[in-house]
Amino acid sequence: EVWYVDVFANYPSKILTDGKNLVLVDRFCSFYKTNDLKNWQELYRFDEKEIFEHEECGKETLDETWKIRSAVIVDDKIVSVGNFEVGYFFLSLSLDNGERLSIEVVPCDKWTIPRALAYSSDLGLFVAVGRGSTYYSEDGLRWEKHKVEDRDLYDCIYSSGEFVAVGKESILISRTGTAWEEVLRMKGVNFVGISETDGKLVVVGEKKS
Repeated sequence: EVWYVDVFANYPSKILTDGKNLVLVDRFCSFYKTNDLKNWQELYRFDEKEIFEHEECGKETLDETWKIRSAVIVDDKIVSVGNFEVGYFFLSLSLDNGERLSIEVVPCDKWTIPRALAYSSDLGLFVAVGRGSTYYSEDGLRWEKHKVEDRDLYDCIYSSGEFVAVGKESILISRTGTAWEEVLRMKGVNFVGISETDGKLVVVGEKKS
């Protein structure tokens, strides 16, 4: 059986689940929730009249220029990462009512954009990876940055006691979420996605990889 439901999402980019609810993440910072696949509730969206002021980024309007890159659900909380014109942000919401729990804004340049997010229940740690840096947090509210020089990472996953990150010409692993080791390098190949099935990791990439 297939249902078609118009939830007015501009650019749906990810579906999350905690086993009871599905959350549709719209790239333009909107979140929709359902527990029956038919009735969808708008959980959260940026108020386009809200002004966010940061000492380095200046005044910014929270609008469609702020884009979600990745998100996870952990313990009734949605944790997401995204970027806007002159920075990136970590956004945490309540899965129950969409209340914004935190937003951390960080100025960046083109070399420090986080793209993907993973969580380890074993370590109680969130990890985000991107271009030139990785990021980690114990609660999804406050984040620390760890540089990985000359790395351009596109996706990550936690599996069998390790974070695994894939990116431009390389695959990295970390048992702690802070220190990373390269386990594979293939010149000219960009690994863009990773998933797990039947205990095996499947990596996809460009150029027939």
